[in-house]
Amino acid sequence: MGPNLLLALLSLLLAGSPYISQIEPINDYFQFRSVGNIRGGFEVFIITIGAGGFLFALFNMFLKKKNGSPYLALGALVLVTAFFYNEEHVPLPLNNTLFGGELFFAFVVSFVLGVTGLVVEWLVEKPH
Repeated sequence: MGPNLLLALLSLLLAGSPYISQIEPINDYFQFRSVGNIRGGFEVFIITIGAGGFLFALFNMFLKKKNGSPYLALGALVLVTAFFYNEEHVPLPLNNTLFGGELFFAFVVSFVLGVTGLVVEWLVEKPH
């Protein structure tokens, strides 16, 4: 259950990443600027991938099994798409923004999601 819970949390973070630097109370308190560099079809794509990953993790928790390979694929898919969305550059953190901006945060979370999927698939024991 633990690996699926971690994958579900990471999927929720990925689904919420287009709005992560637009949290007004935090931005006002730390005097960060609000940026919105994930818009349009890419925003829908990230939210869909994150929500689908969350639902799949809940499904795996219900069945009491582990399955990390889809998360490896989802993380890699978002990484590659974010790379091309950012005009074939690795997204870098923006100055004076919460978590480096939405695109950087989504890039980092998708990388962590892919690595966690790899670890869950090949290094965590199968439940009995």
